[in-house]
This record gives sequence, structure tokens and C-alpha cells, in this order.
Amino acid sequence: MNNTSLCDAAVYIAEDYLFKSVLLSRIILSVIAVVLILALLCNQGPYLEYHKNARILLLSHHFSVLLQGVATIALHSADLLKFSSYEEPCDLLTSGTRCQLLRYPVTITYYTTIWTQFMMAIERVVATRLFHTYERTGALLGYTLALLQAGTFISLKWR
Repeated sequence: MNNTSLCDAAVYIAEDYLFKSVLLSRIILSVIAVVLILALLCNQGPYLEYHKNARILLLSHHFSVLLQGVATIALHSADLLKFSSYEEPCDLLTSGTRCQLLRYPVTITYYTTIWTQFMMAIERVVATRLFHTYERTGALLGYTLALLQAGTFISLKWR
């Protein structure tokens, strides 16, 4: 595919109202999600009746969902801005670096959101297996699983 046909395809996508409406709806839904997650983080306090380990993992999950919403807002806002203000059709073509910088946070937060659910499942299995003594244990398992989750996050960065 030559450069002219790539530029023409980029203009076609940039001027597609359905595509712009999908981007705008994702921005709006992400803003709503960020507001709801912030409200949840502000209102969940020490009154949670979960074990310390579960609270640590729930907070890390909420934090990754919050980052996912913020990253989605930034990505789609940058795309809408680029699509609405271009002078030459080839200005719409995105460099690999720009694409990586904008897509990387969204992709990583997708993985972390899934990974936190896996860690919560591990914590719940351990809690079930040790149900007689689990309530008296500390938060070491929660911190360990959260660090393992962070280690996975960092290892994904180097892929």
C-alpha cells in the first residue's frame, strides 16, 4: 500500500461520524467510570468487612480500573483532537512512537485489571482452604500477591 492510499484511508476513518461517535461514547463512559471509582475509593473506608488481604487486592483492582479509565480518556481524546484538526491528509498518520506511548497505558491496564481478578481468586482459594485460622492471619498474602501483580505489570513493560 502506498503512502497516498494510506493517507486516503486515514481521512476516511477521520471523517467517519460513526467512528467519532464511538470514540466520544468511550470517553464519556470512561469519565463516568473514573467518577464512580473515585467515589468508591473515597467512600470505602475502614468499615469494609473483608479480610486485610482481600482489601489490599480490591484496592489494587480499583486503582487499575481507575488508571484504565484515565488512560482511555487520554487516548481517545488525543485521537479525536488529531482527527478534528488536521491540515494535510498525511498528518493523520500516526508514528509508531506516538501509537506506543498512547496505547501502552491502556493495554497494560487491561492486563492488570484481569491480573488483579486472578490474584483475588488465589486469595479466596487460600482463605477457603485455611478458613479455620485465616481471619487471624495478617496481610502478608495480600502484599505478596500485590507485589507479584506489580512484578507482572513491570515484566509486561519489557515485552
